[in-house]
Amino acid sequence: MTISLCIIAFFSDLNTAYKLGSLGNKLEPRSNLTKRNSGEFTFYGVGLGACGKTNSDSELVCAISTDLFGSSPGGNSNKNPNCGRTITATFGGKSVDLTVVDVCEGCKTDDVDMSPTGFDRLAAASAGRIKGTWEFTS
Repeated sequence: MTISLCIIAFFSDLNTAYKLGSLGNKLEPRSNLTKRNSGEFTFYGVGLGACGKTNSDSELVCAISTDLFGSSPGGNSNKNPNCGRTITATFGGKSVDLTVVDVCEGCKTDDVDMSPTGFDRLAAASAGRIKGTWEFTS
């Protein structure tokens, strides 16, 4: 008898849950998922970049691979949609936000070439090359 009552109560709860779900109650998404890339981080001497602006080593800027930079409208890299986008790079529990200002022709797809200041936020320059993760944040 007790088992029968438990089964009836279980199906009653399922029926109530189904009715509530059919009333249009929907969960809102908690966050937007973005692709996290894994690659090597290096640094370079910043100057006139593919985006058409001159930046300095002291700025938090970076270059992304030709694979990700992609083709530019009308062949003009200054108008590339990736110019000015922000990435967040992470290594060893540290993160830095960098602005895309250039293309890195020697980088593999998910590698990032950073300004010395950007790299220093993650590791000492003596490390030379480190493996980390990054994602576009704007």
